[in-house]
Amino acid sequence: MILYPLIFSLFVLIISFFLVPINIKISNKVGLISIPNDRSVHAQNTPSAGGLSFAIPIIMSEIILLFMIQDEFFHKNMLGLIVGNILVLTLGIVDDKYCLNAKLKLLGQLLLAVSMFFLGFRIEQITNPFGASIPIYDFSFPLTLIWYLVIMNAMNLIDGLDGLAAGITIICCIVLAIAGFYYGNITVLVSSLLLASGCLSFLYYNYPPAKIFMGDSGSLFIGFQFASISILGTYQLKGLTTMTLLIPVTVLFVPLLDVLTSIYRRLKNKQNIFKADKMHIHHRMLKTGFSVKTVMLISWFVTLLFALLALGYILVNRQIMLVILLSLSILTGIFFYYLVKKEFFK
Repeated sequence: MILYPLIFSLFVLIISFFLVPINIKISNKVGLISIPNDRSVHAQNTPSAGGLSFAIPIIMSEIILLFMIQDEFFHKNMLGLIVGNILVLTLGIVDDKYCLNAKLKLLGQLLLAVSMFFLGFRIEQITNPFGASIPIYDFSFPLTLIWYLVIMNAMNLIDGLDGLAAGITIICCIVLAIAGFYYGNITVLVSSLLLASGCLSFLYYNYPPAKIFMGDSGSLFIGFQFASISILGTYQLKGLTTMTLLIPVTVLFVPLLDVLTSIYRRLKNKQNIFKADKMHIHHRMLKTGFSVKTVMLISWFVTLLFALLALGYILVNRQIMLVILLSLSILTGIFFYYLVKKEFFK
């Protein structure tokens, strides 16, 4: 179960690392460039379709593994995932090149979510922390669509700062990989490790100051992967399905909260909810005086804390979870005190 995932994770790690410099050159030639504007954190033109560097090796690996691993459930899951990955990558590339307006991009995401539903990627029950999971029957279709839209746009949102999305993705994928291994779901394990490896290579070039951005070809691809991996247990273990739904929600709690507050803020101010602004959490942290690298590290640390909490859903009981929560609270206080002291009392 673990051999093939490790081998192909190494393959993705190496190929992605060498593809990024090539991607930078091609992006500069064909005009896949992010030009600074009033919302930008960067001050110079930067290649913006970095997602291709890790998405292509991941899809290649998935296609090869489709023929190497003889498992009925794996074939059903992986075939649908490959089709979806190609579609979302195409949408992301088009958006990076032509800067689609928000409504058109949302329509593309909606069509993608509908396609995945009919390919079998469906939320059929929700987790009840106090007992058995609750089937949702007729609500499966709308809830699945909402799930894809929210997760994809949450990842799209946090890709506004160097290294932020790649680091958070690696942390989330490690938790999902542990869940896949623990529950014996090779599809979740493979998909998580491949994505973590690709983002680890990309992070080398995306670490502040970034030489390349992942763009929508990367952030939409990652968000789609998270949304899909979370419901890959549909064909296999119902417990895994409901459990993995909790993992992205927990680990991505801050960006998901940012999405909801952004929508509320714009509705309250009678603004177009699709109109971008500089009122997101990472923008506000930058305005307080934190550097880009510091905001990135804080975000990684907070994500790590939520990741540990998500692991608690899988590995420990409620009593131990209480101890973990108290420990995380203390560690968070110490960490933030250190960062504030370092930034403002140099």
